Amino acid sequence: MRFVRVLSICSLLFLFGCSPLSPLEKQISKGDYNKVESLIEDDADIGAISPLRGSLLCVAARNEQDRLITLLVEKGLDVNIRDNAGKTAMHCVSAAETVDLLVSLGGDPFSLSENGISPLAEAVRFGRYDAARRLVDLGAEDIAWGAGNEFTALDYAIASCHLRTAELVLINGLATPKIKHAEACEEQLQTLLHQYNLR
Repeated sequence: MRFVRVLSICSLLFLFGCSPLSPLEKQISKGDYNKVESLIEDDADIGAISPLRGSLLCVAARNEQDRLITLLVEKGLDVNIRDNAGKTAMHCVSAAETVDLLVSLGGDPFSLSENGISPLAEAVRFGRYDAARRLVDLGAEDIAWGAGNEFTALDYAIASCHLRTAELVLINGLATPKIKHAEACEEQLQTLLHQYNLR
């Protein structure tokens, strides 16, 4: 039964154009600088966009592979390359140092995806505190979660119990939450909301 389920998932991924990691993605995920450099020298497509994982810069940023980010940009990849949803590597970043590196290479910390989602909103929504902190330090304020959505990244962070990141938003006065209930962390959430007079 398990084999059939795995086979079905693989079939669906194939049908929708989602493939396993390319050799270049695999080596970037592993952080193998020499193999990545060798694959690039052998004409691997550094501009490839994966429907599931985004650009190679996104893969490198997500895995905190700063040396590989630098290598990819030095080899000609645009630091602001966008995936199919209009997201850049800045939307995938989790470490403050990687934010700094991308900015130093010309990355835009305020870029919006096609749906109007900022790198700060991504960081807040998914609890990437270090990246969110650095983006706020750079002046980022936009935590809207796409056009027409009544909830912000703060609401999704609270619902997912990313309370440290939620507190960062509250401390900086970037938004007030609409969602005030998150079962898994209800007590901590109520303390946090009370602390900022939002209860």
